[in-house]
Amino acid sequence: MNLSLPALLSSAADAGQRPRLLADIACAFPELRVEQIAAGSPAAVGEMEAPHLHGRRRHVGDGYKVVALASDGSPSRAGIQLPNGTIIASYVERGRH
Repeated sequence: MNLSLPALLSSAADAGQRPRLLADIACAFPELRVEQIAAGSPAAVGEMEAPHLHGRRRHVGDGYKVVALASDGSPSRAGIQLPNGTIIASYVERGRH
């Protein structure tokens, strides 16, 4: 599973259901280390089109933005900013979509 699906599911869910939904996704796919980051968080570095995330935006469409996140090293952290500003983040392996 890539980060696009959790972002789209979170966007479609009511705000009150998002924490449970993300907890379920994190339990089912622990390797993603999915988390929600509040809108306006300083963790977001900026829009990202790095080679290992190339093409991710086409999976989520307009109104969403792929962002780079501050990382403590490897693997890279990336997020998808939802239309409401919330960021759904995970660790992304280089060379994988």
